[in-house]
Order: sequence, then structure tokens, then C-alpha cells
Amino acid sequence: MYLKFLDVSSYFLLISSLIVAAVGIFYWNRLEKFLQVFTVLKIASFLCDGSSKVLLVFAGVNPNHISIFYGLAQLLLLFWFYYLIFEKPSLKKPFLIVGIGLTLLGIGNWIFSEGQSNALYTNAIDTAALLGLCVYYFYKMLKTESEVNILSAPLFWINTGLLIYLSGTLLLFLSADYIIRVLKDDFALFLTIHNFLGVIANGLFFYGIWLGVKPSKNKIIID
Repeated sequence: MYLKFLDVSSYFLLISSLIVAAVGIFYWNRLEKFLQVFTVLKIASFLCDGSSKVLLVFAGVNPNHISIFYGLAQLLLLFWFYYLIFEKPSLKKPFLIVGIGLTLLGIGNWIFSEGQSNALYTNAIDTAALLGLCVYYFYKMLKTESEVNILSAPLFWINTGLLIYLSGTLLLFLSADYIIRVLKDDFALFLTIHNFLGVIANGLFFYGIWLGVKPSKNKIIID
């Protein structure tokens, strides 16, 4: 039963990622740089999901390496995304140190580790770090005295999508052993829930980028 839901959810995720990427590409010149970086992330998401689907269906190739590559790309691009948003100079150096450190950890795990559980733990660490940035953005946004309508701010919707996706994904990574050993599931349930979280997030990303296309004074500066 889970395999049927997994197949449907994977197509929904692929299509929703394509829509977000297409909107970002079409309006590229009208987007601020942080939204351009986010568009690159969604392009990478679509290409990795699409190539994984093709390799699995038509060649029977396990797409694990593509998933690991996308995890690293997501980490780097989202760190860059938040690097551009947080304009406080004192945050720049920690961003570089943590970002480079997590990237090296991921690359080392990719090259030297053959265990799938190790990859899950590395992904959990990366996801927790990104979730921390997302929560910190909301914390600083609430502390910023501003007359800006946050519902009209692109970053509010993008960060809401990231909060839903990253928090749900972190819980999945932490419960992966239970899903496999107790529920005796070969990642079908894991990936199905992950895909639907991605679809929900993509809906919010689409709205955020769409708002970013329009000239607006609703950019919330975090300093």
C-alpha cells in the first residue's frame, strides 16, 4: 500500500518543485538575490528528484548517491540564502565556519561511510542546523520593530515552508530506525511522508516567490 502512495507522492513533489523553479526562472531578473539563490535550490531539487526517478524506473539504479548530493547542495544553498538575509556582520564568520564544517562532514560521510544509518544521522545534523536558522529568523523577525505586514513578505512564507519541511524531516530522520526495525518498512512510509511535506512546503515557496516578484517594501531586514 505504501508503495502506491510513494509513487503518487513522488510525482506530486516533482511537479510542485518544477512549478516553483519555473516561476523563479521566468521572473529571475525581478527577484532579489536571496530569492534567486532559493530558485537555484528548487532547480537542484527538481533535477535531482527527476534524475532519481529516471534512474530508478528505467535503469533500476539506486538513487542514494543523488539524494546525498542533494542533501549537500541543500545545505550549502540554504546557508547562502540565510547568509544574504542576516545582515549582521558578526554572523557572517560563524555562518562560514558552520557551513564549511557541515559540508566537510557530509562529504566525508559520503566518501568513507557505507552505512545508511550514518547518512541518516548526518542528514539529521544538517537538518537541525538549518531548522535552527529558520527558527532564529522568526525570532529576530518578531523582535524587529516594523510596520511591515509580514503576510506580504516573501520571506515569511518561504520560512514557514522551511519550518514545516525541516521540522517534519528532522522527526523522520530521528524515527528512521523505528520505521525500519519496528514497522518493518523499507523506507516507503518514510519517503512518502517526506514527499508530502515537500509538496506542502512547495506551495508556500511558490507563494513566497510570487510575492517577491512584485515591487514591495516588505523585505524584513534582520540585523
